[in-house]
Amino acid sequence: MDSLTRRVVAWTAAAALATGPLGADAADLRGFRGVPWGAGVAELGASQPAKPEEGLRCHRRERENLLYGDAPLTEVRFCFREDALVMVVLDAQVGPQALRAEFEAMYGPPRVSAASYALWGDASSRARVEIFAAAPGARTSSMRMVANEAAR
Repeated sequence: MDSLTRRVVAWTAAAALATGPLGADAADLRGFRGVPWGAGVAELGASQPAKPEEGLRCHRRERENLLYGDAPLTEVRFCFREDALVMVVLDAQVGPQALRAEFEAMYGPPRVSAASYALWGDASSRARVEIFAAAPGARTSSMRMVANEAAR
């Protein structure tokens, strides 16, 4: 292997390590599907009001992808406080284990885990992510991604 090829291989390996799955405490999400934390409602494009969440004003995009990996979703809500995106809620047609498997494949195991609940991130990460059953034993679930900077 020549010197240039070795350098390309080394840089490729370093890039793969740098962009690989984040640790369980990282949850370094900068937003969701191209909409960064703190963005205004206008950045969603065509949207309409949706069910509010925890005193926040929520919207859903008109042409949203209703899959999270292979998990089917019923709705994706972008939630705002004073016109700043602070939370995204994914309501799924599957139990929490299916959503958890999709998220865990990208970000690693959760920091906290129980049969119907999982949590990634903490106060030091950009966001925290919670996946939970809609009700005990339910076959539906929700995932909440909450921006820590905006929640302060």
